[in-house]
Amino acid sequence: MKKKNAPNFPLPDATELMSYQIVRMIARGSSSFVYLAKNQHDQLVAIKEYLPHKLSLRKEAQIDLTIPAKNAGEFRQSLRTFLSEYRTLSQVTHPGIVRLIDFFRAHNTFYLVTNYEPGSSLKDVISRRLYRKLGYKEDSLLHAYLYYRCYKKKIIGSRQVVGERLIKKILFNVIDAISMLHDQGFLYLDLKPANIYLRHDGTPFLLDFGAARRTQEKNRRHLNWVSTQGFAAPELTQRRLAWMGPWTDAYGIGATIFACMCGFPPQSAHQRETHDRLPQTFKLLRTRYSSDLIDLLEWCLHLDREQRPQTMAVLQQRLLECRTNHTPTTKRKLVRRFSHWFSKTMKPGSLIAKLK
Repeated sequence: MKKKNAPNFPLPDATELMSYQIVRMIARGSSSFVYLAKNQHDQLVAIKEYLPHKLSLRKEAQIDLTIPAKNAGEFRQSLRTFLSEYRTLSQVTHPGIVRLIDFFRAHNTFYLVTNYEPGSSLKDVISRRLYRKLGYKEDSLLHAYLYYRCYKKKIIGSRQVVGERLIKKILFNVIDAISMLHDQGFLYLDLKPANIYLRHDGTPFLLDFGAARRTQEKNRRHLNWVSTQGFAAPELTQRRLAWMGPWTDAYGIGATIFACMCGFPPQSAHQRETHDRLPQTFKLLRTRYSSDLIDLLEWCLHLDREQRPQTMAVLQQRLLECRTNHTPTTKRKLVRRFSHWFSKTMKPGSLIAKLK
């Protein structure tokens, strides 16, 4: 048997990086580490280190990154994604977008410094609510159970994972941030709950701009495409940059709304083209959310790009028009409430006690 490659190690705590000092690692991705650090004024910042784990090596307690000669070309090509994130953040300023502070090269790689704000990702919020809703502990293997035991219908058939008011509040601010990106000539192209971060006051901002692209990109063959199954529009999975536009990000917004409602991503665009199961799910969701919001969801997740929202302004206006008197009461819900009341009232001996 072949042994798996040992995982790369993050920078040791208290490591000095230019004018910053590492406090600890707070996140890890397929091509990066994210650290909590302090600047020279003892202010907290977040430092993202470019480190593709399949192409580079770093042993424990080591600082410099080692790049094997056979991976040097692919490493430089993959670096385009990280550099595109820097270019995007250096040209945009919005409260819904993480703020760039610094960018530098050290230890054979590059570092991106942004402001740090405590909070949690929308993905973590959905996971916590899903665990609480189904009565599972957060350290359980519920995610495996969802995928292998077809538990999805039961999730949709029960109460909401994320409430409608919170969905509207989060997505309205996210749409506003993406609209500003579009005005600057960028497409986000990787919208998903993991890339939406919620501050402690509940206001969201976008993270990870490695997939962002200019609408008029020249070197299309050399682009390092980033997409997430279930959240990527059909034109993005096919890598057709000429077909992409604001409607591509609108698909990601629809997929994010779907994940908030169900707790899991929608069926991938590739699978939907052969056998689309989402219409059945939309029908079930109409018993839990307002028809206006489900109509908007179907609009965003349309496979035909021309049938989706063509601008973020139109989508934002449609979201504002969604009614707030949501959560329709169904007969099944009333029966369940009555059964719960009856079981509490008619406990063994309770009726006899009342008669006495």
